[in-house]
Amino acid sequence: MSIEKYIFIITYGRSGSTILMKVLNSIKDSDIKGENCNSLFPLFQSYKYSQQSKKNLSKNSHMVDNPWYGVNDIKPYRYMRELVKIFTREILNPRKSSRVTGFKEIRYISMSIAEREEFIEFLRKAFPNTYIVFNRRNLEDVAKSGWWKEKPYEEVISKLKPLDEWMVKYHKEHTDYTYIVNYDNYNDNPKYFKDLFNWLGEDFELEIIENIMSKKLTHLKGK
Repeated sequence: MSIEKYIFIITYGRSGSTILMKVLNSIKDSDIKGENCNSLFPLFQSYKYSQQSKKNLSKNSHMVDNPWYGVNDIKPYRYMRELVKIFTREILNPRKSSRVTGFKEIRYISMSIAEREEFIEFLRKAFPNTYIVFNRRNLEDVAKSGWWKEKPYEEVISKLKPLDEWMVKYHKEHTDYTYIVNYDNYNDNPKYFKDLFNWLGEDFELEIIENIMSKKLTHLKGK
């Protein structure tokens, strides 16, 4: 297995991201996974804490009576590489033939802006040749879809709007490694994905995309 690129879909629930994931999995030798309850984020935090621990390095930290005994042996970058290896093997678990992998995740609402941006920098540092794809949808429609419609409308909008606006702003500031798509533009319009595939440097097969999008997703029933 030799992974050439990693694609990470950043979005929120009921945004059409499963369709996007299916479309991206049409890329030759790709295996882009679904949600994993944001299981990579705690690993990022652990790596970050290892960096913070290293800052307590002193000339006496090698001594057993020092409160930071052993911190001199911590190697944050090596630790990060090992965490990423485990995550890739045990969570992503791409097929042996895969050259493209990654995952989609919707659990970004509770993160602060600083945490999101630090996490993206971690992704870019930890995974070579990283592509970030932001996925949006009209928030009024999101609020009426799935589990969101069981919650007060204003509460849903107030939760989603800051993340939605941040994605737009972050993309404008980092167009070299981020791309933004909107469900309202690609729903029933397979040709919309051509520019995304060009950006990813992958072949675009319209007939394949049309076939994928013609099949309704079972979890969207009753939206």
